[in-house]
Amino acid sequence: MHGRFSAKQLEEKAQRSIKKKLREPWRAEKEAAFAKEHELDTYQELYEYMKNEKRRLGRRLKRAEFIGYAYVTKRLGPWDGFMRRISEELRQEEASEAVNEAENE
Repeated sequence: MHGRFSAKQLEEKAQRSIKKKLREPWRAEKEAAFAKEHELDTYQELYEYMKNEKRRLGRRLKRAEFIGYAYVTKRLGPWDGFMRRISEELRQEEASEAVNEAENE
C-alpha cells in the first residue's frame, strides 16, 4: 500500500514502540510500582480505574503514555479492545445523562 499502513502494520509498529519505551529504566520502575499498587484489584476495579482515567483526561489514553500499560494489558487483555469498550460505555453514559437532563427541564 502506497503511503498507508494496514491495521496489522499499525499495531505492529505500536507494539514495537511500546516495547522500546517499556525497556527504559525509569519506565520499568514506574510500571513495577503501578503493578504493585494494583495487584489486589479485581478485574472490575482495574477496569473502572481505567474508565475513570479516560473520563478524567477527556480523551483516549495512549498506551505509550500510560504508566501501567504492561500490567493493565496483562490483566484486561488487548489495549484496543478494552479501550473501545470503555469509550462505548462512556458515550452511553453521556447520552443517558443528556436524556435525564432533558427530561428534568
